[in-house]
Amino acid sequence: MRQVVFNEFFIISACHKNCNAYDNQVRTRELHNALLDLDEDFQAVVGSYKGQKEVSFLIVKKDENTECNVRQFLKLYDQETYLFNRKDREGFLVDKNGNFEPVGTFLELRQDELKNYDNYTSKGSGDGTYRHFTYKVRS
Repeated sequence: MRQVVFNEFFIISACHKNCNAYDNQVRTRELHNALLDLDEDFQAVVGSYKGQKEVSFLIVKKDENTECNVRQFLKLYDQETYLFNRKDREGFLVDKNGNFEPVGTFLELRQDELKNYDNYTSKGSGDGTYRHFTYKVRS
């Protein structure tokens, strides 16, 4: 059986619940431009967090600088947490104090399953299709 390499990545948004739609668009554009300036490997994704949809960024971890940048964005955009996905497919919410809260194991979803989850991410595949995923808590 072929072993699939799974990169570590982060997901963070610049959207804030206290901002209107226009301000959140501005914040998202600023974060996008900052990621470009830092030459990060990233992709815009649509996320649902606590039932609210928002544009987020999936950022592939290249080195420790990537993680440092994500922590800075967490503070700059006054976010509660960012998501960190380890190579073993375990996900964690990381807060401003660096505390890790396990959220479960990476789980791919079908489009029709999204309605069953408050928290998920939809990532474009470049061919017009989307892949959807969330995290399943181990029982």
